[in-house]
Amino acid sequence: MASHAEDSLVDVIVLLKKTPSEPFLRSLQSKVGSFRIKSQWTIVSGIAASLTPAQIRALSLMDDVIQIEYDAPVYACLNTATYWYGIQKARTDFGLDGDRDGSPTTYSKDDIVIAIIDTGIDPNHVDLDGGKIIGWKDFVNGKTTPYDDNGHGTHCASIATGTGEGNSNYKGVAPGAALVGVKVLDSSGSGSLSTVTDGINWAVTNKNVYGIEILSLSLGTS
Repeated sequence: MASHAEDSLVDVIVLLKKTPSEPFLRSLQSKVGSFRIKSQWTIVSGIAASLTPAQIRALSLMDDVIQIEYDAPVYACLNTATYWYGIQKARTDFGLDGDRDGSPTTYSKDDIVIAIIDTGIDPNHVDLDGGKIIGWKDFVNGKTTPYDDNGHGTHCASIATGTGEGNSNYKGVAPGAALVGVKVLDSSGSGSLSTVTDGINWAVTNKNVYGIEILSLSLGTS
């Protein structure tokens, strides 16, 4: 943090000992000065915020603050998948197909449901169409219908649940499973830790709405 000018703003994640309620956050701001809160979460007691170096130092000394870290950039990874990753073996050895509602070509919250937290999902992909995407949230552009302006999320969704309609050699691990798309990475495959946490928080909060049992994230940071 010392490398930043004193009047600059630094994007950080602040982990707290208490739930980040509005009164608690106002109390913090009354002690260190007003700051922009970008996100606050229920799955962890924490916030994403933009702070000056002086505010960071002041917060770091407070008993209610566990940790402050950079809101680091994240990137899509694992852009290739082959037989050697065990897709076919997982399906054949364990009898996985993802179907639980008795109809392998229709999709609902009663099936195994996987949330793909990534660049999005292409709903028109031949292996992912037919209503396989039963839920959607876009933390990048705020669009209300599924799309993928990069392709990485579609790639990951196909590994997990592709039907093999386009090519039976590339059927996914659980072709009868349903999907929920959570877009946290932009068209270049980039995002931030806070946006990824937004996506995880949303998926956990809405797990009963969509029947989400699995979160899929194929990303990393430098």
